[in-house]
Amino acid sequence: MHRGRGQPDELLQGPQANPGDEEARRDQQPEYEADVVCREAIADLFEKTQKVEQLKDLIKLKEIYGRLEIAADRCEDVANIIEGIIVKTS
Repeated sequence: MHRGRGQPDELLQGPQANPGDEEARRDQQPEYEADVVCREAIADLFEKTQKVEQLKDLIKLKEIYGRLEIAADRCEDVANIIEGIIVKTS
């Protein structure tokens, strides 16, 4: 059975999960944290924008934050590739 955003129950059980799952979660932690920071920063932008004149800056900063999030995702992709190479050559 699946819950939430399509995650299998096994992943939600925590300590009973496969030991390899813990390593996968640890590897994904920096990317997840970057996503959280980006969402919080964008929410903060919307909360602090009170004047129409500030919308231009809001749009610019939202775009910058979005690109930083994409960069963090790409870094995760690179880390996964490097990890794959290390596993294959071990």
